[in-house]
Amino acid sequence: MIVTLAGHVDHGKTTLVRQLTGVDTDRLAEERRRGLTIDIGFAYLEADDVTLGFVDVPGHHRFIHNMVAGVASMQFALLVIAADDGPMPQSREHLQILQLIGVQAGLIALTKCDRVGPERLAAAKAEIAELVDGSFLQGAPVVETSSETGVGIDTLKQLLLDAARGYGAAENDQPFRMAIDRAFTLRGSGLVVTGTVHSGSISNDQEVFLFPGGSRGRVRSLHAQNKAAKRAVVGDRTALNLTGLEGAAISRGQWLSAVPQDGHRRLVLEMTVLEDFPRPVRHWTPVHVYHATTHSTGRLALLEGNRIEPGAKALVEIVADEPLLGKHGDRLVIRDQGLDRTLGGGTLVDNRKTRGRRRDPDRLAALSAYALADPQS
Repeated sequence: MIVTLAGHVDHGKTTLVRQLTGVDTDRLAEERRRGLTIDIGFAYLEADDVTLGFVDVPGHHRFIHNMVAGVASMQFALLVIAADDGPMPQSREHLQILQLIGVQAGLIALTKCDRVGPERLAAAKAEIAELVDGSFLQGAPVVETSSETGVGIDTLKQLLLDAARGYGAAENDQPFRMAIDRAFTLRGSGLVVTGTVHSGSISNDQEVFLFPGGSRGRVRSLHAQNKAAKRAVVGDRTALNLTGLEGAAISRGQWLSAVPQDGHRRLVLEMTVLEDFPRPVRHWTPVHVYHATTHSTGRLALLEGNRIEPGAKALVEIVADEPLLGKHGDRLVIRDQGLDRTLGGGTLVDNRKTRGRRRDPDRLAALSAYALADPQS
């Protein structure tokens, strides 16, 4: 099971992972110098028959693009909130992003409990209950912890292990796609590309194609959940040792797929605007579009009416500046360029090029039907 940490800057996410796994996920010199997580980091915990993978994401709002890159819908959330501060702006925004991407399970770690008295501890719990009300974390366990004293660490670890035992490998019949988050070269092995499998499965000796560009490679060997394996499936954090792509420029935001892909610049979403977004969303709003590890700027075209009110759901068309490898059922997060905050997000309904008028009634009727269709059918 992959656990994604989320929460405000300096609430103790990296320290908590170190307490649970013994691994410092701040691998960059700049992160260690500033005491601030900038990029996503990874660590694993092996216990009995269970492997837990941790994705530590930045809490600072300036690095929200890296936070989104670390999240996938099939992951388990660990929302980290410091007892002395209580919920802060990125606590709320991270929770909203987790929900928009489709994460469905998780728990809450209340950190730095050694720094507060009983009254503040009770107040922090009440604030958390208000924050998660109506979300997928409503009613989730809140574990009181302290990385200084060790209080609650064993309890948190046990709850995570118990949750992992209920997680099974996902299977679907869609072609393989993996969102790339890192690429590097190991002496004696060659090129290694890591990421999360979003559809299908991948096996040793299988052919793969890089998006964008279409360069072809082959899987020499693979690891799934930090272990050597013959096959990886949906949700697995996977490392692929590849041959044939050694000369290609590979970086976060690209994809590996089982067949060559062209990508799409126009994507129709069934989008929900966040309830606390401060203004109605209007046609042709400049936005940032986040799809797995990929980011593009673009425009938001409304398909119905002239505005979408906060909290409302509507069909919209994203006109992206860069092609995205989005498929029916994928989740996207949309942020407002001008306000530098999350606007909303939703489920991809259609990626085909528009023919005729954008708001043609027949097209809108077809899109509404696609929105109800099973992405796996």
